[in-house]
Amino acid sequence: MAMMDEQPQCPLFLLFLEKTVKTDAEIDILQEFFGYCLWKPSKFKNFLVLSGPRGMPGAVVVWLLEEMAEAENCARVSPEDLADPGGRAGLEGRRINISHADDPFVLVSPPVIAAVDGEAVSVKAEDGNTRIFKPDCRFIFTTGDLPLDLRRNEAFKRRAQVVRFHALLRGLAERFPAEKLAEELPAIREWAELGLKRLRIHHGFTRSLPRMPDCARYADCLDKAAFNDTEFDCSLCTDYRGMELNYEYYPLRDDPTYYLSYGSETIPRAEKAVR
Repeated sequence: MAMMDEQPQCPLFLLFLEKTVKTDAEIDILQEFFGYCLWKPSKFKNFLVLSGPRGMPGAVVVWLLEEMAEAENCARVSPEDLADPGGRAGLEGRRINISHADDPFVLVSPPVIAAVDGEAVSVKAEDGNTRIFKPDCRFIFTTGDLPLDLRRNEAFKRRAQVVRFHALLRGLAERFPAEKLAEELPAIREWAELGLKRLRIHHGFTRSLPRMPDCARYADCLDKAAFNDTEFDCSLCTDYRGMELNYEYYPLRDDPTYYLSYGSETIPRAEKAVR
């Protein structure tokens, strides 16, 4: 996990993430999105996808986020209801929208993309008049495993920040009682504020790989994975000059000087090819 400052004292919560989230880079993404939910500007047109078994552990993360952000700031408009003017009205005045996507492909449907991008929508008020407003929500979707076709969708890749969970092993749930996690909420908020600090410094979210387009074998690996309907992880490849790639920063705008992080080193992208 990236550490810009000393970690807040929420050891049970951090242990929960260590046991359930698949990679450290995805913990960084979660930390940044928690922080983003505390920030008033909706500068980044990204949504968070919590992928894994339904219920715990994703439900625990959602519950803690709602507790941290306060329930009155949260909506529960489903992806399907975003296509309906009455459903979209439920976003007005809310900072966060949390919902479950039974069909993950709905996440790239036009109504969802329009809502995430903050496009103005018209809704009918109770008096029958129509008014216009722009959704200003952070969208969080829980879903199951993500199909390969969806992960390769350009609209999804540009907007989705994905955090994948392992199934919680039998007997492990008892180690993380809700009342004990709730006691750590003040420190979890401090943890989120560190994520927001990192998000603002780098002008974008941390993004977990697999993605290494400058590697000569990348296209072959991608084709093989598509043929077998499997995933691959570039960070495990020993052919990439012996370097272990932890994560990559994607700024909002196209910037040829954005940085890649290699272990403890950070070097400009332009220098990567000659390393």
